[in-house]
Amino acid sequence: LAAAAKLAANGTIRPDQRVVVISTAHGLKFTDFKVGYQRNTLAEVKSRYPNLLIELPADVNAVRNAIQNRLDAEASTTFMDKKKGKPAGSP
Repeated sequence: LAAAAKLAANGTIRPDQRVVVISTAHGLKFTDFKVGYQRNTLAEVKSRYPNLLIELPADVNAVRNAIQNRLDAEASTTFMDKKKGKPAGSP
């Protein structure tokens, strides 16, 4: 917003022009909300898509394995018919 005000003040943005400002807040300003959302601990918010905390050792292979395990789990639930316990579309 400050940049738009400066551009208007120096004449780059003229008074007869309309301007849309897309203002994004820096994520570090709202860490309590982000952590609360991911932990599903906010009383006023239902966390529909939390990214649950996974503690790992400081080891690239541990991180790689955790990511692969998550991808594999997502793929198996995506392609499984949850009622039948079989791949979607199978008899």
